[in-house]
Amino acid sequence: MIYLLILVYLQPNNKIIYKVKYGPIYAGNASLEIADVESLRGRRVWHIVSKERTNWFFSKIFSIQDRYDSYVDSIYGYSLQLKKHIREGHYKNDLIVDFSPEKGIIKYSDGRKFPYFAKAMDMISSIIYIGKFPLLLDSTYYLPIHIDGVSGNLKIKVIERERIEISAGVFFTLRVKPFLPQTKAFSKNGGMEIWYTDDERHLPVKINSKVFFGFITMEAKEIQWKNML
Repeated sequence: MIYLLILVYLQPNNKIIYKVKYGPIYAGNASLEIADVESLRGRRVWHIVSKERTNWFFSKIFSIQDRYDSYVDSIYGYSLQLKKHIREGHYKNDLIVDFSPEKGIIKYSDGRKFPYFAKAMDMISSIIYIGKFPLLLDSTYYLPIHIDGVSGNLKIKVIERERIEISAGVFFTLRVKPFLPQTKAFSKNGGMEIWYTDDERHLPVKINSKVFFGFITMEAKEIQWKNML
């Protein structure tokens, strides 16, 4: 059953393009894409790409040119590698995280090592994988995850149904709060909230994240997503 759900959500060339706002200011664009089916360490993997780029105006204030490449095992549905290419202001970081279930470790290219956490997802792939759950109102789900040196079961709480109007159209959605202690991205106070379409696709059409100078909001402005199988 899990494998069938993975096949539904991870179809090549599925893509969502977002308008990015910092508070009320239009700051640039982002995207989340199932790029292709590839091979990694002899395994067939789904290649998921996330990009964020500030526009010319906002780059004068604070430039962001980020890219994440996530590689997910197409058979078992867990992460095998995450590549980070971060350019935020004067901060630069290029990092590779290898998930090695056969060796029992998660290894960072900067030398850090952590015990492997069974069937762990990375942050990027988890945004899509949350959509494979039924997402029933007032329900809670759990997803194994590893992010920034922290492993655990991401607690996913479906908070409410909400009608939203964004550039891509009007959607009935389910507002979801993922939570994992000791992480910034999924912290309890602040962190991330995601609005998934209240249909069989459960597409992440809106994402709110707390950053050091306020909130960043990503709202879908273009959806290129194949129908379910």
